[in-house]
Amino acid sequence: MNKHRFVIYTPYVSGKEVQRLKNRFKERGLHAFVAKRDGVYMPSLGDVIIGWGYSRPPNWKGQAERIGCLWLNHHSLILNSAKKLNSFWLFDKAGVPFPEITKLKATAKEWLQDGQTVFARASDTGCRGEGITVLNSQWDPIPEAMFYSKYVPNNRELRVYV
Repeated sequence: MNKHRFVIYTPYVSGKEVQRLKNRFKERGLHAFVAKRDGVYMPSLGDVIIGWGYSRPPNWKGQAERIGCLWLNHHSLILNSAKKLNSFWLFDKAGVPFPEITKLKATAKEWLQDGQTVFARASDTGCRGEGITVLNSQWDPIPEAMFYSKYVPNNRELRVYV
């Protein structure tokens, strides 16, 4: 019998991806469950805590650290991926490719003149397309933005979390 419990620490308690992950553990005969930030979960020796999208520390953090639970993707490290510009900086430092970005409106204009599609990003914390203006033509007005990124044509999306 496996002594480890796999604890998924996420704000996405009922999301499809969370259920899929829980099912993967179950298929392998392993016990996995979601622990809420302010829930009733009590850490136990041998627990493996998997941080998934939550940068705020849980109220049970102290107990988990005292008894030496293993944290995968610690909540404090999730802050690295919460802000896209931080992520891009870390990707660059580690040699991980990512779309070309700029903070200069003039550079975004050059990309458009070269026939590129450009995303004007009003925020570096948005998700699911929030805060993005898609620019397809050199005649599109370029809005003020936190940064601009080149579109990379693809037929699927891969995400790297830091």
